[in-house]
Amino acid sequence: MKRFLLLAAAVSILAGCGTETEGTAAPAPPARDATSLPRAGAPKVAKPLKTALLETDACAAATESEVAGTGVALKTTEPQVIAGGKGCLWIFTEVSRDCDRPPRCQ
Repeated sequence: MKRFLLLAAAVSILAGCGTETEGTAAPAPPARDATSLPRAGAPKVAKPLKTALLETDACAAATESEVAGTGVALKTTEPQVIAGGKGCLWIFTEVSRDCDRPPRCQ
């Protein structure tokens, strides 16, 4: 019985290899550039933000005073290269644990 099943499976596999299709082969259309927008189903934005500065220096996204206005103190920033391009690692100092409203705890 096992031999019959193996023979049937082999014949089925080989039968699929013998067919030919008429016509001329054509290359697939080129894939869209993964870095172009819109992508991944995102809608096109009519007036996109100007991101040239952030694309070259992501750590310039906010000034130290803007960060301090959120209630945390910025210790340092480190430029990073990540999968999507350039990024920034923001390292903060610790915020007091007894602070109930961070912007007022400085």
